[in-house]
Amino acid sequence: MSDSLPDPRVQSAAKTFACAQVDIDARKEFLARYLIEDVPCVLFFDGQGALVMRKENEYTNAPEKLVSTMEAAKKAAVDLESLETDLESRTLSSPNDPEVAIELGNHYYDTYRFEPALEAFRRAARFLPESAADRADDVMLRIIYLEIVLARYDDAVAEIDRFLANRPTSPRRDYVSFYRGYTAYQRHDLARAATEWKDFLAKYPTSPLRKDVGDYLESLGN
Repeated sequence: MSDSLPDPRVQSAAKTFACAQVDIDARKEFLARYLIEDVPCVLFFDGQGALVMRKENEYTNAPEKLVSTMEAAKKAAVDLESLETDLESRTLSSPNDPEVAIELGNHYYDTYRFEPALEAFRRAARFLPESAADRADDVMLRIIYLEIVLARYDDAVAEIDRFLANRPTSPRRDYVSFYRGYTAYQRHDLARAATEWKDFLAKYPTSPLRKDVGDYLESLGN
């Protein structure tokens, strides 16, 4: 891709971009945050830090291909801004509508802006009616995951404990219990993670997460 950069067409298209290269060996947390599994990977962000497009495991020295990708990223940023303006307008007009808050939270989540996503999901959780228990469970799973991603581990554990205490019949209990081990894993408390996941397998032998938990335990030497 670097061979394309001196091309006048690329230089012209790049005038509205700021480029940066990340040392993936030194910035493991960057890989984890943006779920990067293959390289090269090019991420396009707008001026607010929203991820608008990604190109993973694609390599080209064709200037026209790079220009086309950059133009597509600019269009994606414009479309994203329009969608976000609409969502924020609806949030202002219906601040207590949990479905609007969920939609806004999903939007922030999908563009990797986890702090505002967490705030939106928390607002949704406050206003969801008791009759929407399954919907509330899904929102709580997002909240717990985001707290882990943002390294707010104590908050995540508190939410997990609260959920398991208050929702004894929830069909999502296995997913929430999985996050006990995952929180410990992210904290690098590997012995605790192994203990939690072994307990998980004993309690939820038919869970869809069983294989994932087994893979984690195998990676930990258990």
